[in-house]
Amino acid sequence: MALSYSQALIAVILAAVLNYFVGQVLQWWRLKTLTSQSSCAKPSTTQTRWPAGLGRLIRILGIRGDVLENWLGADFRSHGFWTFAIEAPLVPTASIFTAEPANVQCMLSKNFGHWGLGPARAKKFGPFLGVGVFTADGDIWARSRAVVRPAFQRKQVSDLSATELHVSRLLGRLGDQPGDDGWTSPRNVMPYIYRFTLDNATQFLFGESVESQLQSDVGEKEASETQAFEEAFHTATTGVGLKMFIGPFYWIVDCRSAFRRACRLCKEYTVRFVDQALAVHAETKKEEKEASEPVDDEKHSPEKNKGIFLRTLVEATQDRTELRDQLMQLLFAGRDTTATLLSWSLLCFAHTPGAWDRLRTEILTMFGPGGDEGDELISFESLKGCTYLQSSLRETLRMFPPIGVNGKQALCDTVLPTGGGADGSQPIAVAKGTPVLFTTYIMHRRPDLWGDDAHEWKPDRWSSGLRPGWSYIPFNGGPRHCPGEQFALTQAAYTLMRLARTFDRIENPDVGDVFEKGVGLIIQPKKVNLRFHRADVV
Repeated sequence: MALSYSQALIAVILAAVLNYFVGQVLQWWRLKTLTSQSSCAKPSTTQTRWPAGLGRLIRILGIRGDVLENWLGADFRSHGFWTFAIEAPLVPTASIFTAEPANVQCMLSKNFGHWGLGPARAKKFGPFLGVGVFTADGDIWARSRAVVRPAFQRKQVSDLSATELHVSRLLGRLGDQPGDDGWTSPRNVMPYIYRFTLDNATQFLFGESVESQLQSDVGEKEASETQAFEEAFHTATTGVGLKMFIGPFYWIVDCRSAFRRACRLCKEYTVRFVDQALAVHAETKKEEKEASEPVDDEKHSPEKNKGIFLRTLVEATQDRTELRDQLMQLLFAGRDTTATLLSWSLLCFAHTPGAWDRLRTEILTMFGPGGDEGDELISFESLKGCTYLQSSLRETLRMFPPIGVNGKQALCDTVLPTGGGADGSQPIAVAKGTPVLFTTYIMHRRPDLWGDDAHEWKPDRWSSGLRPGWSYIPFNGGPRHCPGEQFALTQAAYTLMRLARTFDRIENPDVGDVFEKGVGLIIQPKKVNLRFHRADVV
């Protein structure tokens, strides 16, 4: 006899419930065995009455002020340990939070194969960034990494000629219309910095800048297209950041038409550069075939000589979608990482007496106030030799790492080396599928790792050759270490050098918590209100 619709539905529900409970029993047995074998213990654990991450969503939406401090910081303080877990009804595994260097090293390096990003990362990032080095696991990630890595060779990263053009435009914007006393009017400099890093990153990645700093100087059509891309990119990145915070409710952002439209526009804009590079590649291969010998791209027309990064990618793959996704992911990292590093650095300099004077003295000693003779000394290597400049960047990345909260998912039953037991020192048995969030922001500010002044911006802590190991991972670590680290550091160092040559004083007139952070995937200040004094005005 055929089952009725209601009977079939009840059967499916009962089967699902049975499958869930059988899975829970099997998981319990596996973890019990693993716990016994590895002398594991449970971490400090909180039970929430809200199911499926709903409590986390309600709490985050109710937070006012600094989300990282008032959410994660408060949780770590309430548990009293640097690793804890949260269990929720209807969720098969607990969520583990850790700020322990040993656990981070285990996930990112020692037991790298036991941990992945999991399907949730692709669902949250995918509509905007597609599939690539920041969203994939396994063979797809390995291929993406292999495709991207050669494009970040030192030769490309150390070329500062294109950067100078965009920095000059930034200086013009920041220093325009000074008063008779040489001071500019206070303004939020973040929009200027983000446009600069967008122009610089697209120049490096696409071989052609979107010229967002020149919107008022270009034709109406070009300006409107650039502005639309800039606004869409901001909307999409903000949406991805919100997805990461609200966890399993990320689909709420996907339902917003503005987010979907922004993602579509960014992809359409980026793929134009991919098509240009593919056309050049096809023409080059055609000429090689006709000439029966390799054709040197460097001897081609200027149009073909643009975009070393994109040309390198095209040599590795001619898949249009793959190229677009790789560019989108690297643009996302290249624009925001450098922009926030510069924004936080300037804010810290403005609020640390004597810091800007020290930076400017070092820069003038190394390179002079400006001119052909001093400019010839500026290079990747000489910027690395500016001790206080490099220490300042390291300290800013300690206080404000680009990604404050990152996550992994256990790909198999495994063990974290510490965080369990009454004193938090025993290993923790972790079930397959368990999400573990490691909080770089909290770890970088632990007083027991960095001293009682861990919450203070002090570049001199790096002057004695400090080597903190896995306590300091602003660019991640292990096989997934960020390939663009040197690009971001070099661009930031060069920009600060040029700023220090141009302006002899910098001030933030705001009062209150000027270091309050905005909500997003990247840790960024809510605003950076600054005024500058031109060095050429006495």
